[in-house]
Amino acid sequence: MASPSTSPDAPMRKLDAQEAEGSIRPRIIIVDDDAFLRGTMARILEREGYQVTQAVGGDQALAHYRKKPADLVIVDAYMPKMNGLAVINELIKEFPKVSIMAVSAGGLFDNATTVLQRAALLGAVRTLAKPFDREKLVEVVAEALAASELAESSCQVSMPAEQRAPRV
Repeated sequence: MASPSTSPDAPMRKLDAQEAEGSIRPRIIIVDDDAFLRGTMARILEREGYQVTQAVGGDQALAHYRKKPADLVIVDAYMPKMNGLAVINELIKEFPKVSIMAVSAGGLFDNATTVLQRAALLGAVRTLAKPFDREKLVEVVAEALAASELAESSCQVSMPAEQRAPRV
């Protein structure tokens, strides 16, 4: 088995069980105050092979991401305490390369389209209006992950080789 690092001088890191098997699954954090919807999305995405962590609100999502960054954070735009737009803003401020997908059914004063446009302006790579079906969720998650990989690879290509971060 090849080393997880591309540099012979790089320190070895411990492989988790999935990496040892050679099947690294993308990690997703789902942030939604609606326990039923959050759980439903988690089950759908887990069946698709993703590792999913659930967060009840923005503070918990930020704590999860700080502890173990994810490949994608799915954020509900309307939540009590810290709304989704604030979560997106905070994540991007702390982690500029974070990949975010915003979901919303709209709110008291805004429809879903308006809220999701704001989320995109803040940096969400994809948006999805509620209600949505299983197929649409899976499709948009795949698009969001692909968009973040494309953005990362274009940043890598535009930098001189000696400044590029090794892929682990």
